[in-house]
Amino acid sequence: LANWQVETEDLTELDIVGVSATTPVTLTFDAIPDLEIPGRVKYIRPLGTDNRGDIVYAVVIEPVRQDRRLLWNMTAVAEFQVE
Repeated sequence: LANWQVETEDLTELDIVGVSATTPVTLTFDAIPDLEIPGRVKYIRPLGTDNRGDIVYAVVIEPVRQDRRLLWNMTAVAEFQVE
């Protein structure tokens, strides 16, 4: 609980192929529009789940720094920097 992490559960099988365990990520937050935090992929769950016909994968992202304004369950947007 000392460090935040962000989890996304909606990367399709077409999106996940370009993501690896060290892919850089930029995190932005709906509630705090001026906040942008860099992060990196910490873990990709290897088993996809069926979401209405799409196979999706969960990715855990570790922010590089923390911000006191963030609260549990706030919405984040993760932009993966893939080549």
